[in-house]
Parts: sequence; structure tokens; C-alpha cells
Amino acid sequence: MAYKVQWSIRAQDDLKALDPAVARRILKKLKWVFNQEDALAFARRLEHSSSGDARFRIGDYRVIISVVTK
Repeated sequence: MAYKVQWSIRAQDDLKALDPAVARRILKKLKWVFNQEDALAFARRLEHSSSGDARFRIGDYRVIISVVTK
């Protein structure tokens, strides 16, 4: 399944505020994950969350994602 990644304004701001080396690590990992056949296999589903559907752990950071199907 192909995924299209769309960043929220807040996510962009948060990423810019991080140390550049940390930001590169997060982006590199996300690029790898979303190039996999089933990227959501690497995510933990969130229950009862209004902020997103799943999360990825990347070092000390968590990336929250929302999945939109068309």
C-alpha cells in the first residue's frame, strides 16, 4: 500500500525546534517505515485517542499519525 505523508503545521514546527541531528534521525526512520509494504505493522495502535490513530517510537520521541483512507 502506498502512503502519502502530510505534515501538520504543529508537526513541522516541532521538528524544526529539535536538534538537527535528532530531526534527521526521525525523518530517516519515517522514510524507511513508509517505504515498507505494511508501514502500520511498525506502529502501535492508539485506543481512545483524539490526537491520532497510531504512534511510532523513534528513540526518545513518538510520532503520532492519523490514517485517512480514500
